[in-house]
Amino acid sequence: MLQKMSKYYPVALELIPIILMVAAFYIVLSNYSSLPSTIPTHVNAQGVVDGWGGRSSVFVLPILNIFVYLLLSFITINLADTDDPMRFVNIPNKKHKEDLTDTQVAELCIFISRSVFTLKMLMGVLAVYSVYGIVGIAMGRVTDMGDAFYPIVGLIVATIAFLVWKVLRISNS
Repeated sequence: MLQKMSKYYPVALELIPIILMVAAFYIVLSNYSSLPSTIPTHVNAQGVVDGWGGRSSVFVLPILNIFVYLLLSFITINLADTDDPMRFVNIPNKKHKEDLTDTQVAELCIFISRSVFTLKMLMGVLAVYSVYGIVGIAMGRVTDMGDAFYPIVGLIVATIAFLVWKVLRISNS
């Protein structure tokens, strides 16, 4: 399995999102006993808290990050392990899909796998940043989420947009 995945990207890189998941839990666990009983659960577009919840809600983001990581890993593993990778490629024009060459299919698989890996990393960064911000606000160290939230979200959106554009470009060439 790992050997099949390694044709798309170095599998050792999977340590990066795993370390980010561990970091998110470390931030939560190392600060949990010091958190007040009510903590921020949502911030508005300006990064100012507009939702509050119980202390245990601080676990939601790290747990959600694990779920997203596992879901995206499932996609990558199945793409690497399948005999028919085209079943994972959704192209609007079915005729274009049938006309793809083996080279185009291989290029699509590599690009999709690398994009999914990039999304796993960015989601991990977003989880760590968000948990750090929530803990900081709850403990009174900062008053808002800071300026990095939107650039991280922008990178996630840009990765998805580039993935869609590249898949369409490869399938139409």
